[in-house]
Amino acid sequence: MKKLLLLLLVALVFCCEARPHRRITPKSPPRKPIKEYVQKVNWKHIAAGGAAAGTVVAAYKISDGVQEGMERAAKEDPETFLDNFSSFLSPVKFLFYGLAAILLAWVSIPIIKKYKRKDKNESHDQQK
Repeated sequence: MKKLLLLLLVALVFCCEARPHRRITPKSPPRKPIKEYVQKVNWKHIAAGGAAAGTVVAAYKISDGVQEGMERAAKEDPETFLDNFSSFLSPVKFLFYGLAAILLAWVSIPIIKKYKRKDKNESHDQQK
């Protein structure tokens, strides 16, 4: 029993003295100087950013004017407002009708093909 305890004690000492393997972390690649990033920006990038900002500002101003006009038309003459409102919604109606037609075709074409195949198989079976 003494030999077993001694062996266990030696094993515990070895376990306590064991150290994890040394891990070497790779160095990160050096960063490019800021001048390289700044030099990549040319006049085309600046012009594109300005055009995008101008488009957003113009859309904001136009939508603000349209909203004020619609409010004034609704207060002064409700019938004219409804006529103007229906003219604004007509493109949405056409889009909705187009999407409905596409959806109807997408659903009906496979069904028609299935029944044609089934009809063809039945007529072929009757001839035999």
